[in-house]
Amino acid sequence: MAATQTVTGPTPGQFDQETGVLPSKSTAGGPGVGQTTVTFVNAVTNPGAGDIALLTVPAGKTLFITDLVITTTGTGQQLFALKDNTTVIFNAHANSTKGIEALGIESQPTVAGGDTFSLNSPAVTGVVAYFIAGYYQ
Repeated sequence: MAATQTVTGPTPGQFDQETGVLPSKSTAGGPGVGQTTVTFVNAVTNPGAGDIALLTVPAGKTLFITDLVITTTGTGQQLFALKDNTTVIFNAHANSTKGIEALGIESQPTVAGGDTFSLNSPAVTGVVAYFIAGYYQ
């Protein structure tokens, strides 16, 4: 039976401009044999610029990202990136009126086994909320 891992912060999901909450379910579906689903949900107040380490992918596995939502109350265009160690695997801009919403990412960015998966955030005065989901196998 495949396991499910959930990483949850203290105050998830208050900043989606349209619904008022972040998603609580991914499009990855149920885990298949040998798969482990992962979900990262958090809201960070006044994050400094840098990487927020989310997961070190187990050796011999590959992490596939299926869903991503990032919202911010910060002003101006803010560039956010998903990273495999130091390599950017996905990036996009968000601001206080339009977040990043990529549910059911068809290209599914990947992170190799043994590598650290992280969210790179700019310095923001305000709140950055994120929901990232996927699976590794």
